[in-house]
Amino acid sequence: ESACALDQLDAWAKAGALLDYSRDESQQAWFQVEWTVSAAGITDSVLVNDSTLDPAQQRRVIAWLAAAAHKDISSERPTDAGNNHHYWRALAATSVGVIASDDSLFRFGVETYKQAIGEIDPRGAFPKEMERHEYAIHYQGFALQPLVLIAQLAARQGYDLYAYQANGRTLRDAIVFYGRAVDDPGLVK
Repeated sequence: ESACALDQLDAWAKAGALLDYSRDESQQAWFQVEWTVSAAGITDSVLVNDSTLDPAQQRRVIAWLAAAAHKDISSERPTDAGNNHHYWRALAATSVGVIASDDSLFRFGVETYKQAIGEIDPRGAFPKEMERHEYAIHYQGFALQPLVLIAQLAARQGYDLYAYQANGRTLRDAIVFYGRAVDDPGLVK
């Protein structure tokens, strides 16, 4: 199974997948890259420990993922911060940063995580996700997904982001708010 997964990633690496797009031409393509690189980076974080796999394939996949992650975050503009897409790009950067030993990618992910915690309002909500009105609860949960995974990846590197506080709040506050809002959607107003 691991050889099959690496073969699939290597086929994408050889084809230069996820590298030939422009955010200005297709913002949806840019969004798809952040989700796909996140998933591929997490997948390879498991595969990288399998000593039975072809090291040349692994090097090619890691180099490709690093190029895709760097391109993904290089398309950001200052107004892109503070929402779930920014957090998904941070997860892509974090997961690939770990496997590629790329400190700039890893730091981007950790700094984005810290920014996200700093944006949590007193209720535990992410303000930009609350602006989505009837979709606010969904997007609060969608924003939490990459942040939890960033915290988990960082923990495996010896950094306890779960304990990180900004303005007296932690990731737990956003998770608790989400659970309460699912139970009582009136909390979103």
